[in-house]
Amino acid sequence: MKKIQNILLMAIFLSSIFSNVYAEDAAKVEDKGPWTGAGEIGFLMTGGNTNSESLNSKLTLDYTKPAWFNKTAFEAVYNSSEQEDEAGETDMVTSAEKYMGSNKTGYNINDASYLFLLGEYTYDYFSGYYYQTVFNVGYGRRLIKNDRMTLELEAGPGYRFSSIREPGDGDDGEEAIARLSGMYKLKLSEKSDFQQDVSVETGKDTTITKSVSAITAQIVGALAMKASFTLRHDSSPPVDSEKTDRQTGLTLVYGF
Repeated sequence: MKKIQNILLMAIFLSSIFSNVYAEDAAKVEDKGPWTGAGEIGFLMTGGNTNSESLNSKLTLDYTKPAWFNKTAFEAVYNSSEQEDEAGETDMVTSAEKYMGSNKTGYNINDASYLFLLGEYTYDYFSGYYYQTVFNVGYGRRLIKNDRMTLELEAGPGYRFSSIREPGDGDDGEEAIARLSGMYKLKLSEKSDFQQDVSVETGKDTTITKSVSAITAQIVGALAMKASFTLRHDSSPPVDSEKTDRQTGLTLVYGF
């Protein structure tokens, strides 16, 4: 409970900052400059016959210039529910705790092509790993980019570091990988859009595939509602860990 309270307090603090910035710059909406971003938060607490708490939050920051661009993202997922032990006593037990951070810096060769450097860090307590870190360089191509539709493909070599919890507590695994990814975005209406992100990281020992599908609908002003479904598949997970993880989210999004 303490963890989720701390995350909520941070989210409220960030929201107040973003609100003030938005209020001060309301007259400059048409020219936001090179910086844009979005904050997301979704929270659910139930009580009575079943007690549970869940929180998912995300912060993205984008910097765009004619030649260079940078994309930074932070994400946290937490879930706990009331469970009864063998003695008949109940307690809140954490069932999901995940923190992720990523940064991608790119250089535009022209309007359609670019080079990029990507770094990702994932801490997932229930995945069987202490952490996983990925570094990737590559070439990207904007196949479609207009007011209604965007399609981007990326490919390049990389390296993945994995620290396994069990067996061999603290053992590290390293391998060279090839990474392929794609992003498709479609404007469904004036106030809603669909986005699909897919990535495949394949190495000698493990192939990790991730898919994120999301629909975002504007509520009012900079506030929107987002429904998302994330699917992650690990071809060779640690012992006693599932190959496939699924996550469904419903969040409020504040763009700035």
